Amino acid sequence: MTIPAEQAEAAALLTRLTGATPIETHISAVFVGPDVALKMKKAVDLGFLDFSALAARRGFAERELALNSGPAPGLYRDVVPVTRGPDGALRLGAEGEPVEWVLRMAPLAPGDFLDAVAARDGLDAGLLDAVADAVAALHDAAPVVRIDAPAAMARVLDGNRDAALAAGLGPAAVA
Repeated sequence: MTIPAEQAEAAALLTRLTGATPIETHISAVFVGPDVALKMKKAVDLGFLDFSALAARRGFAERELALNSGPAPGLYRDVVPVTRGPDGALRLGAEGEPVEWVLRMAPLAPGDFLDAVAARDGLDAGLLDAVADAVAALHDAAPVVRIDAPAAMARVLDGNRDAALAAGLGPAAVA
């Protein structure tokens, strides 16, 4: 999924600032430069999440910062606006009416991601135990959230069905 047209100008600014083309997921574009990583939520509505409104993108970026700055204190920095200056040019973190919101992070070296570690046979027992311990500690510290699991799963399944149909799969293949 590409960056929505309404965010193309902001994406161009982030590309210029970092010197990097984005790494894209279905919901975000991450621009990783030598000194900073800038993450922009895509203006999409996928049914199970809706980032189509600017206020929602800001809220979700702030929520991501709040959730992750504790476990990764040196990684997650802040949420900053992309604004339009008096000259019409976009600027990052300047005064003015926000036209986009960006989560600012420290960059990670590509070789530090687990897929790269695995590719060089670096996933030894000690590292895997440390990762498992860290994940368990995060789960232990997380608050209990009560949800209606069957209703939540039904919404996910409905969203998956709708996405498959929108992608051109026929009803028989989706069933």
